[in-house]
Amino acid sequence: MKVTIVIDGTEVSVEKGTSLLVAARRAGIAIPALCFHDALEPYGSCRLCLVEVTRGTRRRMTTSCNYPVNGEGETVSTSSPAVLRARAVVMELLLARCPGSEQVRATAASMGVTASRFPAPAPAGVDAEDEALVDCILCGLCVRACAEKIGASAIGFAERGPWRRVASPFQVNAAACIGCGACAAVCPTGVIRLEDGPDGVRRIPFLHTAVPLRRCAECGAAVAPEVQLEVIAKQAAAAQAGLALCPSCRSRDFAAKMARWTAATS
Repeated sequence: MKVTIVIDGTEVSVEKGTSLLVAARRAGIAIPALCFHDALEPYGSCRLCLVEVTRGTRRRMTTSCNYPVNGEGETVSTSSPAVLRARAVVMELLLARCPGSEQVRATAASMGVTASRFPAPAPAGVDAEDEALVDCILCGLCVRACAEKIGASAIGFAERGPWRRVASPFQVNAAACIGCGACAAVCPTGVIRLEDGPDGVRRIPFLHTAVPLRRCAECGAAVAPEVQLEVIAKQAAAAQAGLALCPSCRSRDFAAKMARWTAATS
Protein backbone atom coordinates (compact mmCIF):
# COMPACT_ATOMS: atom_id res chain seq x y z
CA MET A 1 0.00 0.00 0.00
CA LYS A 2 1.38 3.36 -1.07
CA VAL A 3 1.29 6.38 1.21
CA THR A 4 1.95 9.97 0.08
CA ILE A 5 3.55 12.58 2.31
CA VAL A 6 5.17 15.94 1.67
CA ILE A 7 8.90 16.28 2.35
CA ASP A 8 10.41 19.75 1.93
CA GLY A 9 7.51 20.74 -0.31
CA THR A 10 7.76 17.66 -2.54
CA GLU A 11 5.13 14.93 -2.61
CA VAL A 12 6.73 11.54 -2.00
CA SER A 13 4.91 8.20 -2.36
CA VAL A 14 6.36 5.16 -0.60
CA GLU A 15 5.16 1.84 0.77
CA LYS A 16 3.40 2.12 4.11
CA GLY A 17 5.86 1.54 6.95
CA THR A 18 8.87 2.94 5.08
CA SER A 19 11.01 5.11 7.34
CA LEU A 20 11.13 8.85 6.75
CA LEU A 21 14.89 8.66 6.23
CA VAL A 22 14.56 6.10 3.45
CA ALA A 23 11.62 7.98 1.90
CA ALA A 24 13.62 11.22 1.85
CA ARG A 25 16.72 9.61 0.37
CA ARG A 26 14.67 7.96 -2.36
CA ALA A 27 13.40 11.42 -3.23
CA GLY A 28 16.98 12.72 -3.43
CA ILE A 29 16.80 14.60 -0.13
CA ALA A 30 19.94 14.14 1.94
CA ILE A 31 19.63 13.57 5.69
CA PRO A 32 22.81 12.89 7.69
CA ALA A 33 23.01 9.71 9.78
CA LEU A 34 25.85 7.75 11.35
CA CYS A 35 23.94 4.91 13.04
CA PHE A 36 21.80 3.84 10.06
CA HIS A 37 22.42 0.97 7.64
CA ASP A 38 19.96 -0.31 5.04
CA ALA A 39 20.57 -3.93 6.03
CA LEU A 40 19.94 -3.44 9.75
CA GLU A 41 17.04 -2.48 11.97
CA PRO A 42 17.07 1.27 12.77
CA TYR A 43 18.29 2.29 16.19
CA GLY A 44 18.11 6.08 16.33
CA SER A 45 21.14 6.54 18.56
CA CYS A 46 23.22 9.19 16.78
CA ARG A 47 20.24 11.60 16.52
CA LEU A 48 21.68 13.27 13.41
CA CYS A 49 18.68 12.36 11.26
CA LEU A 50 16.31 14.66 13.15
CA VAL A 51 13.44 16.11 11.11
CA GLU A 52 10.33 18.12 11.90
CA VAL A 53 7.00 16.38 11.30
CA THR A 54 3.70 18.28 11.14
CA ARG A 55 0.29 16.64 11.22
CA GLY A 56 -2.63 19.05 11.51
CA THR A 57 -1.78 21.48 14.31
CA ARG A 58 0.74 19.16 15.93
CA ARG A 59 4.42 19.61 15.20
CA ARG A 60 7.28 17.61 16.65
CA MET A 61 10.92 16.80 16.08
CA THR A 62 11.84 13.15 15.67
CA THR A 63 14.55 10.87 14.35
CA SER A 64 13.67 9.96 10.77
CA CYS A 65 15.44 6.57 10.62
CA ASN A 66 12.90 4.87 12.90
CA TYR A 67 9.81 6.97 12.15
CA PRO A 68 7.52 4.95 9.84
CA VAL A 69 5.33 6.56 7.22
CA ASN A 70 1.92 5.13 8.10
CA GLY A 71 -0.63 7.65 6.93
CA GLU A 72 -1.43 10.51 4.62
CA GLY A 73 -1.39 14.14 5.62
CA GLU A 74 2.05 14.51 7.17
CA THR A 75 4.39 17.33 6.20
CA VAL A 76 8.09 16.87 6.87
CA SER A 77 10.81 19.49 7.03
CA THR A 78 14.38 18.25 6.88
CA SER A 79 16.09 21.63 6.93
CA SER A 80 14.06 24.04 9.05
CA PRO A 81 16.09 26.39 11.30
CA ALA A 82 15.07 24.35 14.36
CA VAL A 83 16.17 21.09 12.75
CA LEU A 84 19.51 22.49 11.61
CA ARG A 85 20.22 23.94 15.07
CA ALA A 86 19.39 20.65 16.79
CA ARG A 87 21.54 18.64 14.38
CA ALA A 88 24.45 21.05 14.82
CA VAL A 89 24.38 20.60 18.60
CA VAL A 90 24.25 16.80 18.22
CA MET A 91 27.13 16.95 15.76
CA GLU A 92 29.19 19.01 18.20
CA LEU A 93 28.64 16.38 20.88
CA LEU A 94 29.74 13.60 18.53
CA LEU A 95 32.74 15.64 17.42
CA ALA A 96 33.72 16.18 21.07
CA ARG A 97 33.67 12.43 21.61
CA CYS A 98 35.49 11.43 18.41
CA PRO A 99 37.62 14.37 17.24
CA GLY A 100 40.09 12.00 15.57
CA SER A 101 37.58 10.18 13.36
CA GLU A 102 37.81 11.21 9.72
CA GLN A 103 34.21 10.16 9.05
CA VAL A 104 32.88 12.16 12.00
CA ARG A 105 34.91 15.21 10.97
CA ALA A 106 33.72 14.87 7.36
CA THR A 107 30.09 14.61 8.44
CA ALA A 108 30.53 17.61 10.73
CA ALA A 109 32.12 19.65 7.95
CA SER A 110 29.24 18.83 5.59
CA MET A 111 26.93 20.34 8.21
CA GLY A 112 29.09 23.42 8.70
CA VAL A 113 30.42 22.28 12.09
CA THR A 114 34.18 22.64 12.34
CA ALA A 115 34.69 22.66 16.11
CA SER A 116 32.89 21.65 19.29
CA ARG A 117 32.09 23.80 22.30
CA PHE A 118 31.80 20.73 24.50
CA PRO A 119 34.49 18.86 26.45
CA ALA A 120 35.19 15.20 25.73
CA PRO A 121 32.56 13.14 27.58
CA ALA A 122 34.99 10.39 28.61
CA PRO A 123 35.59 10.21 32.38
CA ALA A 124 38.61 11.97 33.79
CA GLY A 125 41.72 9.85 33.88
CA VAL A 126 40.71 7.57 31.02
CA ASP A 127 43.61 6.21 29.00
CA ALA A 128 43.75 8.08 25.68
CA GLU A 129 44.36 4.69 24.02
CA ASP A 130 41.02 3.31 25.26
CA GLU A 131 39.28 3.63 21.89
CA ALA A 132 35.95 2.35 23.21
CA LEU A 133 35.63 5.48 25.35
CA VAL A 134 37.32 8.09 23.20
CA ASP A 135 36.70 7.10 19.56
CA CYS A 136 33.38 5.19 19.53
CA ILE A 137 30.07 7.05 19.09
CA LEU A 138 28.03 4.10 20.45
CA CYS A 139 25.96 3.89 17.29
CA GLY A 140 25.41 0.17 17.82
CA LEU A 141 25.87 -0.77 14.16
CA CYS A 142 28.51 -3.36 15.00
CA VAL A 143 26.37 -4.89 17.75
CA ARG A 144 23.34 -5.13 15.47
CA ALA A 145 25.31 -6.52 12.52
CA CYS A 146 26.81 -9.24 14.71
CA ALA A 147 23.43 -10.20 16.15
CA GLU A 148 21.05 -9.67 13.21
CA LYS A 149 23.13 -10.75 10.22
CA ILE A 150 25.83 -13.04 11.60
CA GLY A 151 23.82 -14.52 14.46
CA ALA A 152 26.87 -14.60 16.76
CA SER A 153 26.02 -11.84 19.27
CA ALA A 154 29.70 -11.84 20.20
CA ILE A 155 29.66 -8.18 21.29
CA GLY A 156 27.28 -5.85 23.07
CA PHE A 157 27.02 -2.73 25.21
CA ALA A 158 28.64 -2.75 28.64
CA GLU A 159 28.80 -0.34 31.59
CA ARG A 160 26.69 2.80 32.06
CA GLY A 161 26.88 6.56 31.75
CA PRO A 162 30.24 7.95 30.59
CA TRP A 163 31.77 4.46 30.92
CA ARG A 164 29.36 2.91 28.42
CA ARG A 165 31.18 1.03 25.69
CA VAL A 166 30.93 -1.66 23.03
CA ALA A 167 32.80 -4.73 24.22
CA SER A 168 33.10 -8.48 24.18
CA PRO A 169 31.96 -10.25 27.37
CA PHE A 170 34.29 -9.23 30.21
CA GLN A 171 36.45 -7.48 27.58
CA VAL A 172 38.33 -10.68 26.75
CA ASN A 173 38.56 -12.83 23.64
CA ALA A 174 34.98 -13.48 22.53
CA ALA A 175 34.44 -17.21 22.08
CA ALA A 176 31.41 -16.52 19.86
CA CYS A 177 33.36 -14.27 17.45
CA ILE A 178 33.98 -15.87 14.05
CA GLY A 179 36.27 -13.06 12.86
CA CYS A 180 34.09 -12.28 9.84
CA GLY A 181 34.68 -8.52 10.01
CA ALA A 182 31.03 -7.48 9.75
CA CYS A 183 31.55 -5.17 12.73
CA ALA A 184 34.44 -3.41 10.99
CA ALA A 185 32.52 -3.17 7.71
CA VAL A 186 29.65 -1.17 9.25
CA CYS A 187 31.63 0.92 11.77
CA PRO A 188 31.12 4.59 10.77
CA THR A 189 34.18 5.89 12.62
CA GLY A 190 36.71 3.28 11.52
CA VAL A 191 37.61 2.49 15.12
CA ILE A 192 37.04 -1.25 14.57
CA ARG A 193 39.89 -2.63 12.46
CA LEU A 194 40.92 -6.08 11.31
CA GLU A 195 44.61 -6.92 11.53
CA ASP A 196 45.73 -10.13 9.78
CA GLY A 197 49.19 -10.88 11.11
CA PRO A 198 52.02 -12.94 9.63
CA ASP A 199 51.51 -15.41 12.48
CA GLY A 200 48.25 -16.54 10.91
CA VAL A 201 45.97 -14.77 13.38
CA ARG A 202 43.29 -12.15 12.72
CA ARG A 203 43.10 -9.63 15.53
CA ILE A 204 40.37 -7.10 16.30
CA PRO A 205 42.11 -4.88 18.88
CA PHE A 206 39.02 -2.82 19.68
CA LEU A 207 37.22 -5.98 20.82
CA HIS A 208 40.25 -7.72 22.41
CA THR A 209 39.62 -10.64 20.09
CA ALA A 210 41.88 -12.89 18.03
CA VAL A 211 40.96 -15.82 15.77
CA PRO A 212 43.26 -18.16 13.80
CA LEU A 213 43.28 -17.95 10.01
CA ARG A 214 43.18 -20.94 7.67
CA ARG A 215 46.08 -21.20 5.23
CA CYS A 216 45.63 -21.93 1.54
CA ALA A 217 46.36 -25.61 0.89
CA GLU A 218 48.42 -24.72 -2.19
CA CYS A 219 50.22 -21.40 -1.68
CA GLY A 220 49.99 -20.94 2.09
CA ALA A 221 48.27 -17.54 1.93
CA ALA A 222 45.66 -16.69 4.54
CA VAL A 223 42.16 -17.59 3.38
CA ALA A 224 39.81 -16.57 6.20
CA PRO A 225 39.24 -17.29 9.91
CA GLU A 226 38.97 -21.01 10.65
CA VAL A 227 35.76 -20.66 12.66
CA GLN A 228 34.12 -18.54 9.94
CA LEU A 229 34.89 -21.17 7.31
CA GLU A 230 33.48 -23.86 9.60
CA VAL A 231 30.24 -21.89 9.87
CA ILE A 232 30.10 -21.45 6.08
CA ALA A 233 30.80 -25.15 5.57
CA LYS A 234 27.87 -26.09 7.79
CA GLN A 235 25.58 -23.73 5.91
CA ALA A 236 26.78 -24.72 2.44
CA ALA A 237 28.18 -28.22 2.49
CA ALA A 238 28.73 -28.20 -1.28
CA ALA A 239 31.27 -25.37 -0.93
CA GLN A 240 33.59 -27.24 1.46
CA ALA A 241 36.09 -28.27 -1.22
CA GLY A 242 36.75 -24.68 -2.24
CA LEU A 243 37.25 -23.44 1.33
CA ALA A 244 40.73 -25.00 1.50
CA LEU A 245 42.05 -22.55 -1.11
CA CYS A 246 42.62 -18.80 -1.12
CA PRO A 247 40.76 -16.72 -3.76
CA SER A 248 43.76 -16.67 -6.12
CA CYS A 249 44.30 -20.43 -6.02
CA ARG A 250 40.56 -20.99 -6.25
CA SER A 251 40.48 -18.93 -9.46
CA ARG A 252 43.42 -20.85 -10.94
CA ASP A 253 41.84 -24.16 -9.98
CA PHE A 254 38.55 -23.14 -11.58
CA ALA A 255 40.34 -21.95 -14.74
CA ALA A 256 42.19 -25.28 -15.00
CA LYS A 257 38.96 -27.23 -14.63
CA MET A 258 37.29 -25.08 -17.30
CA ALA A 259 40.23 -25.61 -19.63
CA ARG A 260 40.01 -29.40 -19.17
CA TRP A 261 36.24 -29.32 -19.72
CA THR A 262 36.64 -27.23 -22.88
CA ALA A 263 39.29 -29.58 -24.24
CA ALA A 264 37.12 -32.60 -23.47
CA THR A 265 34.02 -31.20 -25.17
CA SER A 266 35.62 -29.59 -28.22
